[in-house]
Order: sequence, then C-alpha cells, then structure tokens
Amino acid sequence: MRALVSLVLLLLIGASPAWGATKPEDVSLLVAPFEIVAPAGADLPEIALLLADRLGTRGLGRVVGPGALSIEPVAEPSPEQLRTWAEGSRTELVVVGRTTMIGRRLSLDVRLRNAANGETVGTYVAEAARPEDLGTAVDRLAGQIVEGALTVAVLAPVSAAAPQGDAAAGSAEAGSTAAPKPRQPLSIKADEMEAVEGAGGSRRFLFKRNVRLRQGEMFVRSRRMEAFYPPGSSEPATMIATGDVILRQAGRRAKCESATFYPKEQRVVCRGDDAELEQGGTSLRGKEIEFFLDTERMVIRGGADVFMEPADAGSGGQGR
Repeated sequence: MRALVSLVLLLLIGASPAWGATKPEDVSLLVAPFEIVAPAGADLPEIALLLADRLGTRGLGRVVGPGALSIEPVAEPSPEQLRTWAEGSRTELVVVGRTTMIGRRLSLDVRLRNAANGETVGTYVAEAARPEDLGTAVDRLAGQIVEGALTVAVLAPVSAAAPQGDAAAGSAEAGSTAAPKPRQPLSIKADEMEAVEGAGGSRRFLFKRNVRLRQGEMFVRSRRMEAFYPPGSSEPATMIATGDVILRQAGRRAKCESATFYPKEQRVVCRGDDAELEQGGTSLRGKEIEFFLDTERMVIRGGADVFMEPADAGSGGQGR
C-alpha cells in the first residue's frame, strides 16, 4: 500500500508541475509541544523534540522544534491557534499530539494539521512498549508525517508568499529585505535507528546498517552514524560516521574509517590509517584530513602523502 501511495504521488507530481511544491525540501512544518497524560511525577521523554529531530533528517526544507515558540501543549488547537503558530514559525504545516503513559507503555497520538484552513491532513498512532522501542516508533511517525506533508504539497496551490516572475526579480533587486540563503536540507536513511535522550535535554540519534546521508551535492555512505543534538535544537551540531565511509561532493571524493561532520561550519574531518581525499586531479593521504565543503581549503595531519596528476603538455598549466 505504501508503494502504491508513493506511485500515485509521483504520477500527480509529474502531471501537475504548476500546482505547487512537490519535493520534501519545499515542505515547512512546526512540531508543537505534545500534551502529556501520565501519573504525577512520571519521567517522560520529550517526544515532540525527538520527532522534530528525526524529521530534520528527512530532507524537509524547514523543521521548527517545540522550543522555538512559547506554546502551551495542546493536542487539539483551534484553527486560530494554528495560524498564529504557523505565522510565528514561518511554516505551513503543524504537528500536534498527545503522549499517554499506561504502565511502562507509551502511546503516541499525532496529527498533521494544515495551518491555512485548520484541517487535519493525517492522524498517526504509535506505541512503545519498552524504552528501547521508542526510536522505532518515532521513526515510523516521522515517515508517516513526511508522506502526509508531501500529499498537501502536491495538492496545495503555489503560496502567494513566494514571488514569481517579475515580482521575484524585483524582490531580488531590492536586496535589503531578502532572507539569507538557507543551508541545504539534510536527509539521513538507514536500516535501523535508535533515539537516546541525554542529560540536560541533549539528544543522540544512532543510525545503523546501510546508512546514507545526503545534503545538497554531498552524499555519504557508512555502516554507522551518530547525530548529536544540543538542548532545544532541531539541527545536529555534530555527526560521526564510522565504518567504510565514502563521501562524494561534486568533483571531490573522500574515503576513510571515520568522518566527523560539523554542519554549521561545513567542515569534515576524516580519520584512519588509509584516509584519502581526491580533488581536482590531486590525491591526498594521511591519518587525518580536514576539509571544508564550501571552499577548497584542506589540512592533512599525520604523514601527509600528496600525489598530483601531471598537467597536459598543451594546456600550459603548471603543477604545484
């Protein structure tokens, strides 16, 4: 059934390109704080925050977490509340829900709402009988929410907030009020995923088996990846890939045993006895290779070995 839904969406996207956004990176949503039903003093994980973190790895254009606005946990907000929240977070869709604790079992009741008209796009339910089941439950909810969000994006008209044609050109020329270009959406897929809540509200997502990361032109493959989220953030501060790591980006290719990514700095540090970076006809090896995704700057540590392809005789180029 899921494959059939995906096929229908693809057919709709191909047949109606003028209807509006059709890609995950065009989707913007807010995850509001979840209402909690539990015994007094019960220690519950922040499901809304975990869900926002997971949605942030699904390649969506904008995911705003529950700590971004001063919102009271309401499982059934009014259309007016939805519109206010969406305007404050600059999003179009809102995720609301309720976490119910029954014994040790957690029941998660989640709704995806369209802020423009208040309608419910989809209702999703998941349960975690044990703490170790929570990561799988959150991951399943994230996938269902993304499918629902894409359905809205396909059927919704083009937003008036996005100027087109001459209007867009005029806005670009003004320049003074143009918003800065955001970083590319981040997408992480794997066969298994675990979510762990740490001290002080920090979170850690662990992806295992056949891990694939994509952000813009960068693609990374590894056996395992950890994503670390600071308290209150829906974007990882650090990601560590381990096990036969392969990175490709435009004309660049890196290979190593472990790679640490710093998204805000657009910086990567590859480590291992056979760490290697190929770029522009130059092959570099060392125990640690640090490079930046948005520039050609790089640093090699631990026995640097550089091999450069000779320039063509007729090109007049010179090696360095």
